Amino acid sequence: EELIVAEYESDDESKSQKRFFGEEDEEDELVEEHVTKIYYCSRTHSQLAQFVHEVQKSPFSKSISLVTLGSRQNLCINEEVRR
Repeated sequence: EELIVAEYESDDESKSQKRFFGEEDEEDELVEEHVTKIYYCSRTHSQLAQFVHEVQKSPFSKSISLVTLGSRQNLCINEEVRR
């Protein structure tokens, strides 16, 4: 009976091969940056515009990105209002 021995890789060899082939160690995984998220809901577009204007005037305006979403036709669940 023939005995086949598994190939041995030292820790240093396996780390260098993983990096070579694009794999990362668990230690090297990127940690997701904590981002504060604000959800602001409004019934009118003018209230949304006012909120955007106030954020732009704030000291945080350079570090905040925001987007407004509004569509009564697509997002409203009240059938009478959607018309």
